[in-house]
Amino acid sequence: MFKKFFSIKIKRYLSIFFLWLRKTLISVDSISINPIKKTVRKAIKITDYFLTKLFGSNFIEFEVSSACNARCIFCLYPEIVKSGKRLKNMDAETFEKALENIKQTHYSLLSFTPTTGDIFMNKDWFIYVDKIRALKNIKQIFFYSNAILLNEENQDKLIEILKKDKTHKIFALLFSVGGTDRETYNTMFGVDKYDVVKENINNFLKKLQAEDIIVKVGLEFRLPKDTKLDFNKAKLLFNQTDYEFCSIDVLYKYMYNNHIAKLNNLDYMVEVKNPKRACSYLHKTRYAADGGVWADGCMISEMPNDYSLKLGEVSDSVELIEKNRKKIITDWEQENKIPKPCQGCSFYR
Repeated sequence: MFKKFFSIKIKRYLSIFFLWLRKTLISVDSISINPIKKTVRKAIKITDYFLTKLFGSNFIEFEVSSACNARCIFCLYPEIVKSGKRLKNMDAETFEKALENIKQTHYSLLSFTPTTGDIFMNKDWFIYVDKIRALKNIKQIFFYSNAILLNEENQDKLIEILKKDKTHKIFALLFSVGGTDRETYNTMFGVDKYDVVKENINNFLKKLQAEDIIVKVGLEFRLPKDTKLDFNKAKLLFNQTDYEFCSIDVLYKYMYNNHIAKLNNLDYMVEVKNPKRACSYLHKTRYAADGGVWADGCMISEMPNDYSLKLGEVSDSVELIEKNRKKIITDWEQENKIPKPCQGCSFYR
């Protein structure tokens, strides 16, 4: 327990240091001449790398929409749709209650990453991002999107937010992509949007370049089994403007648990057998679009018609939410009562 606490503390202090260093370097970059600017920007990319590694398992997942415009084969979304769950955009009243709840928590890192859904499905997404950016306790923000709705209007709104973000809280914009060709994309994402996504990302990177905005943009490719990513081809297709803060990564193995049917065309992570200690991700909190508050926020943390990781509602007190979290962890570690989504999970941490 002491070792775990010490590790969390070290990560927190390192994150604070690298956030300070990143902000300082960006300030230096704005007044530097070209030879110095090149060195400064290399240093910024190094700090981005370390900040990504320090995400850890203690942050907020904020779901402004549980509705999605893709049908990814590696996601539970198609099954959740079949279950009859009401998928929705977070309304203003629910958002304000969540905001008050977040103000009372210890979290400093927030991700606009839904368990299901996409941030741009909610037409008020930019209002929510701006309001959370204004919270004093939130120091670092990132989000995932499939970029299907990263159209010109949303690009411009995002650019305006980034330009207003003088303290550089918005650290990373991460986009999931289903391969470097239309056929692979359609297989992985279940919709015919390859050309739209490619155009949206390229146009957005072009605008970032033109505005000289520094923000980490991560392109995370999801590929089927026995498929390798050609990184040079991916860059030529999706970063045609050569935006220097754009990185490319790839996911070859996918998470699963005992209640998810494996697909033959996907490769999976190895299951952790009989974990005695509760997963560290249970310290994450997800604020769902419907007002629910959940432990964790990974894509299998809410399964159809299962509420074993639900902590309460946005109208509940932080004390009650934390009491319910403690019970889930205690039941796991003392009575071996493992929540359904965590049974046989290959993403255990």
